[in-house]
Amino acid sequence: MPSKFQTGHIPSSHVKTPDGSGIRIFHEVKGGRLSECTLAPGLTSSSISHRSVEEIWFFTEGSGLVWRQQGYMKETVKVGTGVPLTIPKHTKFQFRNTG
Repeated sequence: MPSKFQTGHIPSSHVKTPDGSGIRIFHEVKGGRLSECTLAPGLTSSSISHRSVEEIWFFTEGSGLVWRQQGYMKETVKVGTGVPLTIPKHTKFQFRNTG
């Protein structure tokens, strides 16, 4: 059976998440969702990981650092406007808004 069409409006406010960032969910479908996440300048999120969710991030403004670790593989990358990255399942991650 096909999915239902969705049309909506961007929520006016962000909901606080367990890692300390704010999120606005635009739409959810089976297997994914589109949302906007914000973190105030100078703040760092808590380190978390997702057991059942994979994420694709795209930075629309600002600059910062994203730390990711999966087993022995880990890295910290500089991010800014126009940068995409992925957060696979079971990856520990944390992000900082540097400006």
